[in-house]
Amino acid sequence: MATAGEKIYEWDKQPRMPVPPPPQGSCDCQFHIYDDPAMFPPRSNPPYPPIMSATFSEAQRMHKAIGFERGVIVHSAIYGSDHRLLLHALESLNDRDRYRGIGIVDDRVSDKELERMHAAGVRGARFNFVRFLTLDQREAEVRRSMARLRELGWHARLHVNGDDLLNNSDLLRSLKDVPMVIDHFGHVGFAGGMDRPVIRWVLGLHRGGARSHRLGHRLAPSAVDQAHDERRGRSRVTLPLRRR
Repeated sequence: MATAGEKIYEWDKQPRMPVPPPPQGSCDCQFHIYDDPAMFPPRSNPPYPPIMSATFSEAQRMHKAIGFERGVIVHSAIYGSDHRLLLHALESLNDRDRYRGIGIVDDRVSDKELERMHAAGVRGARFNFVRFLTLDQREAEVRRSMARLRELGWHARLHVNGDDLLNNSDLLRSLKDVPMVIDHFGHVGFAGGMDRPVIRWVLGLHRGGARSHRLGHRLAPSAVDQAHDERRGRSRVTLPLRRR
């Protein structure tokens, strides 16, 4: 587990417009933000400390430099279901149409807070099954949270490793009418080929008519990126699986 002051990830502080520039309306569909822990404290025993240089204002500056007009803030697991930082960022905007948010919904989040989150621009919740983030995803609580998402018209993002998909297969298959995004290709890797059980499971889910399931990952990931995705804020692309 990383400790305060430990260098986790260094990012380019001088972003510049790519050539050719991105299309009009381009969106950074997932990035994390952090801020002063005195104002926005992480949860107890977080898996890593806040990345102090990765603030919302720095993300906005980066987006402007590279030509991205929109973005989706994905609430970092180090804050658990405390959404003060996410709400502070979204509610500070003059133009609410440019940014949306993804929260973390559990039984500690009240209906009143969900209403506030929705008004601020939150449109989904991330469920972190990966073990290194140390968030316990109990089945009964996940089902309750999914039901609340369904009422709001939100989608669910699944942060999983390949085995998590197989171990939670019955749960995930039973959840209806909630669009789902499987983040980062489920961290499955492709070294073992396309016939591995977890890849067959994902493809079978799609062939069975689950058109709302998508796979998202950044392009050209490194092994370090796959193992420690949540520790950096970069753009990635979400690729929909389409039925032929």
